[in-house]
Amino acid sequence: MFFSYFLRIPAASASFLFFHTVKWLLHRLRRARERNRETLAWSTLSEVLGRPLALPYIMVTGPRWNPHALISRVGPFQVEHCLRMRTDTAHAAAQMWTLVISRASDTHAVAAIDSSRITRDHEWHVQSLPSGRYAGVLRYYESATAPQLPALEIDDGRQIPERRVPPMENDYLHTIRNKNGVFYTCLHYYVLEMLRLRRYLPESFVRREYLPVGNPETAFSYGYLPRGQGLAITSHLGIPEGHRVYLTIYNRSSFPVHWCEVQSLPYYAQPAEASGSYLLRLHSTHPGSALPLWPEHLHVGLRGPSET
Repeated sequence: MFFSYFLRIPAASASFLFFHTVKWLLHRLRRARERNRETLAWSTLSEVLGRPLALPYIMVTGPRWNPHALISRVGPFQVEHCLRMRTDTAHAAAQMWTLVISRASDTHAVAAIDSSRITRDHEWHVQSLPSGRYAGVLRYYESATAPQLPALEIDDGRQIPERRVPPMENDYLHTIRNKNGVFYTCLHYYVLEMLRLRRYLPESFVRREYLPVGNPETAFSYGYLPRGQGLAITSHLGIPEGHRVYLTIYNRSSFPVHWCEVQSLPYYAQPAEASGSYLLRLHSTHPGSALPLWPEHLHVGLRGPSET
């Protein structure tokens, strides 16, 4: 056991350095490409993936894929005072949605407009922002067959128009399901070792490295999933009222292997065929009911094949 850790820890350290070096390089390339350029039109994730180096960039900036949502991006664009969003369009398009606004310079999230905080009688929502360049990522959950992306208006009257999303937009997920490769395995090797040794590491470090850049109000539960073990989710209170739970299992390269909505408890997943990680997302469906912290009564654990 000691000899095994003696070999894995240096490999994990090298992977950590490789990941952050690639992230720094690709971020510099993106900033150079987008310097002095504005994009005032929505792009869906399948369209983004068709661009050069898009997949490696996503795998170092938002590596924990969210296959439960229909995802679109807009920007970068300059804002002086505020951004207005046509929220009635988003409400009509999906049961739950969130627009995360990030600084274009470093992808740091500065604001989130979320369906759990916007009532359905609102036509427009105004989000104040400091002067700067921004980009936005919109996630639709339980969306309509061909949903409409909302219009945005930037303070000086510049418009980002509505557009319709093709019905088969998320078919791209079949191309990345359980994807592997030496490059992506080397990028993410440290992640499983980090989760395996989680109890010895600062929780803030593990959370920052593992969790995606998502809605700040989403509650998460995550961890290491050994081969032959299955996930067990139990609670004497059930799923919190007004919320939905989504489960994603990732392989060693951080690509999704399995995903589903957990509709009732207790929930027992099939044993994993290979070691990986799991991520549970808890989303609010009603205004004012969001739980930013994972509820204590929702217990997440592992069980072996003999217990299934």
